[in-house]
Amino acid sequence: MIKIISFILLSLILTPSYAGEFTGSLTLKHPSYFFGSSSPISGNIDVISDSLTINTFSIYATTANATIIELLQPGTYSRDHTLASGATISRTGTIPAGKLGAYLVIESNSHSYQVFAAWTVSQDSKIFTNVRIPENTLVGGTLNGSVLSINYALPADAATVSVSIVGGSTHECSQPAGTTVTFNASSTLIGDIQVDRIDWDLDGTFFTSGVNASTLIPLGTHTVTATSTASNGMQDSDTVTVIVRDTTPPLLDISFVDELGNSVTSASAGDVKIEFNATDICDPAPIVSNGSAVPVMNTFDGDIISIDSQTGAVRLPTSAVRVTATARDSSGRASTSSSLLNFE
Repeated sequence: MIKIISFILLSLILTPSYAGEFTGSLTLKHPSYFFGSSSPISGNIDVISDSLTINTFSIYATTANATIIELLQPGTYSRDHTLASGATISRTGTIPAGKLGAYLVIESNSHSYQVFAAWTVSQDSKIFTNVRIPENTLVGGTLNGSVLSINYALPADAATVSVSIVGGSTHECSQPAGTTVTFNASSTLIGDIQVDRIDWDLDGTFFTSGVNASTLIPLGTHTVTATSTASNGMQDSDTVTVIVRDTTPPLLDISFVDELGNSVTSASAGDVKIEFNATDICDPAPIVSNGSAVPVMNTFDGDIISIDSQTGAVRLPTSAVRVTATARDSSGRASTSSSLLNFE
């Protein structure tokens, strides 16, 4: 148990906790061949779980696979490999101090090759640069004696943020100052980083922090920006445009109030006051204009309209009056309403 604990401690000291998908290149050069072989590679490395995989690649245009891969810390290792024929081949390699190493068995063109590899890991744990060691040389098969070189890198740390608007980019005004709109931020992370915070601003003015944000947006066109700050200090921002519009005209109620303060729909002799009550979702004080009052008379078949030949005046037996007015809000939306007061 003591040896196991010591190995774990050594691993933590020498090896950062890098992990992720990588891309790079694998090259082979045989001392007797004029041309070498080079192939792009990709795979995954996770040092904490002691895992390294390399996807299918090619050697001199022939498909090749690393069927056995073992990550190694600095030290000397001996490994045996049993061929399809039943024969066993052995290999011993040394990974230099301060380096990350691996033992690989490469299968290509019906041949198996044992090889060791070593890398210098960059300070940010992203770049793995091949280190030349004697055991880089392939053993076995027709490529016996070829020198292997593998270089690869993890993507640079990145944190991007994108903003979505709940309900879309256009909203109807729902209160005198505008409408409350909710925004969601999503982050895409590459590398071993996290998002520390997301700050929001409306038209350049900060208003809150968090993954989600809600704020009152006034009438008109505005910009909302989310800025994320990652654990490594990297920042990214996304800006969206949100439009708040007022397409709903005001409501206008025309009522009649008698001398006692009662709301009436019919009246006899006396004064009756006309009251305009205009309300609007977005404008707290819509303007009422274009008011008019038109007499109304009941007519029957055969009724006569008398017109004074001297003055042109018309005498009608008025039975009611119709009052009409128009209410208009600050967005220019208008509605017209009318109400009828009958005469008793």
